[in-house]
Amino acid sequence: MKTKYLIFLPFAFLFLNATTCQEAKNELSNVQSITPLKTIYKDHFLIGNIINGRYMTGEYLDLLTTHYNTVTAENDMKPNSLAPRERGGQYRWDTADSMVRLMDDYDIQIHGHTLVWHSQTHAWMTEGLPNRLEQP
Repeated sequence: MKTKYLIFLPFAFLFLNATTCQEAKNELSNVQSITPLKTIYKDHFLIGNIINGRYMTGEYLDLLTTHYNTVTAENDMKPNSLAPRERGGQYRWDTADSMVRLMDDYDIQIHGHTLVWHSQTHAWMTEGLPNRLEQP
């Protein structure tokens, strides 16, 4: 009995996974066929989303450029991505610059990201600064 169950389980997983993937594709197509969110709210406010490398091509880019008119880079504009080393002036602007250029091609505004982030800022960037949480 256990052998039959163990053989059946992978096939059930594959079937459910394939069905879920197809449903997700259908939902993506449905979302792209409705009136864009940025059009619905154009007189009220901007519609934003985060971006990363995953959103720069294919269906993600289509969805992004259809419904949104402002974006913020998820991690590619945080200090640990832009300035990986303390000394030597080795900065990594390529990814951030390519994101800005692509969004500019679609007239999508780019909102700058936080300069300092609690878990993605190098220690050398904040050494010697007073801790604002300490009481005098």
